Amino acid sequence: MNDSPPCTEEALSAGPVRQPETNETAWGHRQIVPEREGTPISNEPEARPRVLVAEDDIFFRQLNMDVLIHSGCTVEAVEDGAAAWEALKVAHYDLLVTDNSMPYLSGVDLLRKLHAAHINLPVIMATGAIPSEELNRLPALHPAVILQKPYAVT
Repeated sequence: MNDSPPCTEEALSAGPVRQPETNETAWGHRQIVPEREGTPISNEPEARPRVLVAEDDIFFRQLNMDVLIHSGCTVEAVEDGAAAWEALKVAHYDLLVTDNSMPYLSGVDLLRKLHAAHINLPVIMATGAIPSEELNRLPALHPAVILQKPYAVT
């Protein structure tokens, strides 16, 4: 199957579509290298993934934000689970990165609320204490990924 865009007068007048530059990671995966401002890689409007980070620890909140922004995401961050739930009720996100042990509403409680509200959202739970017992009791609440703290970006 050909994934090339249709050959239309508009597409031709817009000029060539550049392929993004990529690097190979240590695991053999391809990683897109962020473009500099003013050099789009396609003729389509930029659609940056929107990520909500819910983390009460300022170090990990900032670390997660920095990595996601560097990766090309639009990031909003909140300090607790209740603030995350309020944000999720009023805005669309493509990903939630949440701690479990937070004031007002835990990460597991946040997953319960997402499930009850039928909000289908990939979740990364980044936590120092994995709530295995709760997640095993409620398999529907399993996050897409659990990231054990402490972690660092190298």
